[in-house]
Amino acid sequence: MKCLFTIIVLLPFYTFSQLYVSPTGLSGNSGTIGSPTTLQNALSIVSPGQTIYMRGGTYNFNSTIVIARTNSGTAGNLKRIEAYTDETPILNFSAQAEASGNRGIVLDGLYWYIKGITIKRAGDNGMLLSGNFNTIDNCVFEKNRDTGLQISRYNSAYTTISQWPSNNLILNCEAFDNKDVLAENADGFAAKLTCGSGNVFRGCIAHNNIDDGWDLFTNTATGPIGVVSFENCVAYNNGTLTDGTTSVNGDKNGFKLGGSGIPVNHIVRRCIAFGNGQHGFTDNNNLGSIEVTNNTSFNNTNSNYNFRAGGTHQFRNNVSYNSGSNDVTTGTNVGASNVWFVNQLSTNGRTPPIVSSAADFISLMPPTVMKNADGSPNLGNFVALNLSSDFINAGVTTTGILFNGSAPDLGARETGAPLSTIFPESQHFEAKIFPNPTTNAAIHLNVISPEAIETTITLFSINGQILSTLKKEVAIGENEIEINNALLSKGLYFLTIQSDSFSTTLKVIVK
Repeated sequence: MKCLFTIIVLLPFYTFSQLYVSPTGLSGNSGTIGSPTTLQNALSIVSPGQTIYMRGGTYNFNSTIVIARTNSGTAGNLKRIEAYTDETPILNFSAQAEASGNRGIVLDGLYWYIKGITIKRAGDNGMLLSGNFNTIDNCVFEKNRDTGLQISRYNSAYTTISQWPSNNLILNCEAFDNKDVLAENADGFAAKLTCGSGNVFRGCIAHNNIDDGWDLFTNTATGPIGVVSFENCVAYNNGTLTDGTTSVNGDKNGFKLGGSGIPVNHIVRRCIAFGNGQHGFTDNNNLGSIEVTNNTSFNNTNSNYNFRAGGTHQFRNNVSYNSGSNDVTTGTNVGASNVWFVNQLSTNGRTPPIVSSAADFISLMPPTVMKNADGSPNLGNFVALNLSSDFINAGVTTTGILFNGSAPDLGARETGAPLSTIFPESQHFEAKIFPNPTTNAAIHLNVISPEAIETTITLFSINGQILSTLKKEVAIGENEIEINNALLSKGLYFLTIQSDSFSTTLKVIVK
């Protein structure tokens, strides 16, 4: 060994400097905690790897905040906006007129992480998310005059799906009381019309919006959107605002999964819909093959599940209980594992059938407070299974559905420790070295991640000696890291990449 190994990341260096903004901040201030600046000024000077901390209070705006494509982070160095400690920054756009161009925030940039802010009363969307590889975490979208958060293009010149927003994660967010003047367009969340692939909603709650909880509408003018994936999301009481206001114009579905007969194979896993003014889950004339796995739909005004003729949808381990109309489920009932509500009876096609009753659930009363501190759903015992229920271990297995016991339970609430799912388009954290063996002056490490995570990269000699360690943040999607190996002797080395949830080890051959 010639000398100790050092890792050099040739992407822009991560910096731990911060910027601070407050409702009373001034554009000329330095942006320290004692001299906070404005959000607009901070956005104009923030560098990849920096965090803009927003102090609590109300920020009043009368025009859209646009984070342009030229204002982007990088795969290893995100740009961040975060609420400071336990404070709640509220971005209030009530001065805007209701108009299609009057969004609150347009996030057209790449590799941003935004956490803990509330956006309310925008003249259109609270946030138009049009960039790629972004994470929106624990944010609230309230009383906006169109959809709370919508994933769609910003640049109308982007006409192909490869140009549309992709690989974004919406995590533990809430959207409610969004209402337009016509009371027919404002959803909680939407990924529609011009939306790319790889977008994920995880742990989000959409309730009391005038139209739908989620809208994935497609139309013939723009064509198919990318696959949208859902995990552990909740939609309830859509079609009626929290003050009781309702409208005959709103569609009032929990999860509206398409439109115009255009096939898109969305994925819906471990989600719950209840109390919505129309259907809990509906294809909305999506004639594709939607995967609907381990969901619970309860007490919706029309059908709990409404999937019309023409589709080839795949249903596994879903539970329907007590709806206003029969379920319509065109597609495949895999393994007769679903409990449908037909003619006032919740049952399935097995012999003997599994029949649902109130006794299968610990509680059919939703809790008053439905969020944990991190924004994720906290349902308490609502639609959780009694230990005596024959739903337990009665499901069929499928790729990506983790479970306790001998088989998955039926419905969204798996008995025992909470479990996540793994989506087909991002099933695994992948890491590889190319080329390997390497003869040049650098190790090229390619990392593909289904989520934004902090990793530790450690190089070992063949006898286990730690040569160097690096903390590295990776973003959703593909990350490329270049590591200097000019000081290494020829031979075999091991490189580990580790986070809280995984560890992988790669062999490195230096020739």
